[in-house]
Amino acid sequence: MKLYSNPYSQHSRRVVSLLEIAGLSYQTITVDLAAGAHRAPEFLAVNPNHQVPVLIDGPVKIFESNAILRYLCQQYGLSDWYPAEPGKRALVDQWLDWNQCRFSPVVMDIVLNQVFLKENGDA
Repeated sequence: MKLYSNPYSQHSRRVVSLLEIAGLSYQTITVDLAAGAHRAPEFLAVNPNHQVPVLIDGPVKIFESNAILRYLCQQYGLSDWYPAEPGKRALVDQWLDWNQCRFSPVVMDIVLNQVFLKENGDA
């Protein structure tokens, strides 16, 4: 497996976390977002949405972190993380969606302002 990612990306980190916890073997390809590598033609061939993470597992190529998490759990039998029972799975999906829609934008704003923009950011 290959994972195109960046350590500053919380979406990348959630995929890396699952890969590490599950003990799955993968190769990290760091995409230098600060240098604009996500907009380079080579990366756009991997993900036309110019975002990380992207997982390539044999013939399967997936972007969007939650889709990658679901794929990994189903493909590698990680039922403790993504149960087969519909009610339990719905609860996991609920929190994945909440994280994506509610939590992620707030964290991104904080990181942008506190880590990258610093004194030029929002107070």
